[in-house]
Amino acid sequence: MSNVLIGFNNLANNCTLSGGSWVSTLPLNNLKDRKLYKIARSTDDNLSSTQFVVDFTISKVVKIFAVVQHNLSTTAKARLVASNDSGFGTLLYDSGFMSAWPITPSLEIYWEEDNWWFGIPTEEQIDMYKGITLWVVPSITARYWRVEIDDQSNASGYIELGRLFVSKDFSPVINASYGLSFSVQDNSEIEQSYGGAEHYSEKTKYRSVDFSLDALNE
Repeated sequence: MSNVLIGFNNLANNCTLSGGSWVSTLPLNNLKDRKLYKIARSTDDNLSSTQFVVDFTISKVVKIFAVVQHNLSTTAKARLVASNDSGFGTLLYDSGFMSAWPITPSLEIYWEEDNWWFGIPTEEQIDMYKGITLWVVPSITARYWRVEIDDQSNASGYIELGRLFVSKDFSPVINASYGLSFSVQDNSEIEQSYGGAEHYSEKTKYRSVDFSLDALNE
């Protein structure tokens, strides 16, 4: 297994965003806000509307690129390209169009499930996810990055994006210590009536990982 990969220092906080077509009250710049409920919403689901360009002003090293808290459908595709040319005439990286949702290995899906062949989450399953489209790219040094989203069958007729995350990476020479664990943090509140009935105040659940790096060098 590869050593843990940690993204840090979100470069998206200090970039310029442009391109596509976005609702004036839900602009593209909302992707730079830490508050995930401040979304950017496209005016429609046309290809020309659901893309945007990230300009770092100068070339920067990037390893991890992600769009978080989106409403993309199970059939949505996404592409990431990088260039030092604002017109993207010469590409330094091109992911090609890939599934906007993570692919689950078939060994983790029951044979009878509809998504066994392709591993893409079902419509019912994505309601339980905080949508994340993630690229882990070769260490690319580029000024301009463009995200292209193809989701022309989105039931909403538009796409929504909550946050942009772009960073370098850190991976320790010696991996995390034994005992690494994943969990879901649920801050929902439960109240019980005198009759014993439980009433729920549901809140967003978060995935978390706990691990220790006990062998870090200087």
